[in-house]
Amino acid sequence: HVVLALLVNQNGLPFYWEVLPGGTADAKTITWLMERLKERFKISKTTLVFDRGMISDDNLELLEKSEIKYISAMDKNQLEGITDLDFSRFSHLEPEQLDEQIGELVGFTRLGGDTYYREMKVEGERRYILCFNPQLFKDQRRAREQAVDDFQLFAKELNAELRKAKKSRQRGQTYDKFKHRLEKKKLSGFVDVRLEVEYVKNKATEGSKREIRTYVGEVVVDEARKFLAGRLDGFWLLVTNHKEKERDVFHVSAEQAIIPY
Repeated sequence: HVVLALLVNQNGLPFYWEVLPGGTADAKTITWLMERLKERFKISKTTLVFDRGMISDDNLELLEKSEIKYISAMDKNQLEGITDLDFSRFSHLEPEQLDEQIGELVGFTRLGGDTYYREMKVEGERRYILCFNPQLFKDQRRAREQAVDDFQLFAKELNAELRKAKKSRQRGQTYDKFKHRLEKKKLSGFVDVRLEVEYVKNKATEGSKREIRTYVGEVVVDEARKFLAGRLDGFWLLVTNHKEKERDVFHVSAEQAIIPY
C-alpha cells in the first residue's frame, strides 16, 4: 500500500503530489504539508481545506502557531460537547415532513438549497459554524432504517439456522450471535433481541430423532431511542481559524468558509 498526497488549488486543479509510505495516517500529513508549502512554494498566506480525517488538536495547534489558515470539520461525536446544544429537540424531524419542519431550526440561515448554518462561537483561535444539510439528514435517516431492515433479515435467517440445530444451544452464546451483529451495525443503542426457548426434534447423526433445546430471537426496536439516536442526523460542525472581525462582522463570511469545504 502507498498513500498518495495530493494538493489542488481552489479550482480543483492539482499542482503538487507525492507518494508517502503505506499506512501514513491522514492526520500526520499536515506536518509534511506545511514544510512543502513553506520551502518549495514559498507560500505564506493560504487557507488549507481538508477533511475531518486530518483533524487532531495537535494538527490544528500546529497550523495556528504557524499562522496558516484552515477550514475543516469536527467529528460527529464532538458536536454536542462543542456547541452545548440539546440536539434531542431535533430528534422528531421526519424526512417526509422536513420542508415544513425546517423552520424549527431557530437561529439558522439558509445558504443555497442544501445547507443551513448558524454561527456558534469563537473559542481561542477556533471559530465554529454549525451546519445542517437536508439531503444528508434524509440519507442518514434512510441508512438507519435500512440497517434495521437488514438486521431483521439477519435475525430471520439466524432463527432458521437455530431451528435446525443438531445440539442444544446455550442462551448466552446464542444471544452473542445477535449482539455482535447489532454492535457491528451500530444498532445496539435502540435495537435488542428477546430470546425465546424452543424445543425441536431433529435427526441425530445415527438417524434417530431427539429433542433439541434451542432459541429464536425476536427483534425489539425502541422507537423513542431510535429517534434519539438520529438527533444529529444532517448536522455537521465546521471549524476554521478565520476569526478576524471588523465592527462585529467576520472578514471571512460563513458562506466563504462553508462553500470551499
